Amino acid sequence: MVAAIFFPVAAYILVRAILPPLSGLLVISGMVEENFRGEKTPVPLGLVFPLTVPVVYAALGFWRRDFSLPVLFFLLFYITGMGFLGLCDDVLKDTGHKGFHGHFAGLTKGNLTSGAVKALFGLGFSLVFAAGVGLWFGESPVLIVPRALVAALAANALNLFDLRPGRAVKIFFVLVFLVLLFGFYLAGGRKTVFLTFYFVLPVIGAVTAYLPYDLRARGMLGDTGANFLGAFLGGMLVLSANSLMLWGALAVLVFLHICAEKVSFTKVIENNCFLRFLDKLGRD
Repeated sequence: MVAAIFFPVAAYILVRAILPPLSGLLVISGMVEENFRGEKTPVPLGLVFPLTVPVVYAALGFWRRDFSLPVLFFLLFYITGMGFLGLCDDVLKDTGHKGFHGHFAGLTKGNLTSGAVKALFGLGFSLVFAAGVGLWFGESPVLIVPRALVAALAANALNLFDLRPGRAVKIFFVLVFLVLLFGFYLAGGRKTVFLTFYFVLPVIGAVTAYLPYDLRARGMLGDTGANFLGAFLGGMLVLSANSLMLWGALAVLVFLHICAEKVSFTKVIENNCFLRFLDKLGRD
């Protein structure tokens, strides 16, 4: 019980302590972009997550010996690696190519884009994660491919919505709740180590500390933060060890990415009064 309070509070304090100097460093380094209001905003402020969250979870793994340290290592490798790939995309941003089609079209012409680097190496990191977890749990190798695809697509999912202050973070909270809910009921109420609210609490603490910055447009997640948080969701899905949930998540993620190529999610949200209300809730 003490750890359930200590680690999320520690994550919250750590993120809050690092955000102001990190924001200043990004501004000094020229890492700023115009947001939808035309205001200069430090990007990627979401870098705070790969800098802090893995440390908290490593400490949690040593504290709670009932956590499987090899599996925790694979998870931290995956989410930190995805955050790094997001940072590469933020630094090497190629605005001439949009979406999967644009990046891979450039690749076929011999042009390596930042998005292609993120997609290709992201799939590689996801395969390592899925294979490591599957082998450790003694699962069928057949599940490695769908687990890797879920991990790769989930890491990019929040990027599809990170176009307004606070939107991606709100969706992250909703998706964490849904993954926990479905994981609990599909497992017949059986608690698994990596799908308990206990395990999710530290990242909830970290994201809660960051949320006011995002809502007030004092910083943007960037691909770094969106990739990291999306990868955490992907890690939850892969570690759920439920084939029905896995295939359902894969179908939803594929559908979202196909829609993103053809539909503006911002327009969909703005044309629905309820979604528009939730989207603007808490925003300056």
